[in-house]
Amino acid sequence: MTDLFDVFTKSAAKPTVMCDVDNTLAWTMNTTLSMLNASYHTNLRLEDINAYHFEANLPLEQSTWVKKQYALPITYVNIPPDFHAIDAINTLYERGHHVVIVTSRAAKMMTVTRDWLSEWGVNHHELYVGPTVKLDYAKTNRNLVAIDDDPSVALSLAPLGVDVWIPDRTYTPSWCRSSSMSGVQVFSDWSALVDRLA
Repeated sequence: MTDLFDVFTKSAAKPTVMCDVDNTLAWTMNTTLSMLNASYHTNLRLEDINAYHFEANLPLEQSTWVKKQYALPITYVNIPPDFHAIDAINTLYERGHHVVIVTSRAAKMMTVTRDWLSEWGVNHHELYVGPTVKLDYAKTNRNLVAIDDDPSVALSLAPLGVDVWIPDRTYTPSWCRSSSMSGVQVFSDWSALVDRLA
């Protein structure tokens, strides 16, 4: 016989998983670089990117073009998924974690984001879209783990007591890789992350 109190207690002890979309579940930067290279006949590669907001280091015309693309819903329709990341999130969902998908995309991207998550089978309980949703959610929830590639998210969430896990990317700064900041971990293996959180 199942003890409902035991099931509830085990579920309540598990941290809520707050997961980003772009460059975490979806290969957004790779797609952006491909579009930029096709439009401007450049040869930028992901290995060349050493800053999260790489567009700030581009010539003004190209930087403006990238920002314009990020404002268009069509940009997000065909971004390929990171299947390892999606498998990990789905495993955490199946193991009883409350999974919240958060993205700093403009709020008008809600529909395209919801459709993308549905198309690629990303299991989740809640979805929030908007420039402040990550911090807003973290301020009102406890026992939270964030998975996000943006180093500035780590800077804003870790002081709130959120454990922040950053997928290792070419633009991940060295301070994230060192253990100098409490509550911030860089990882390269999604399976290992699942094992740590399970």
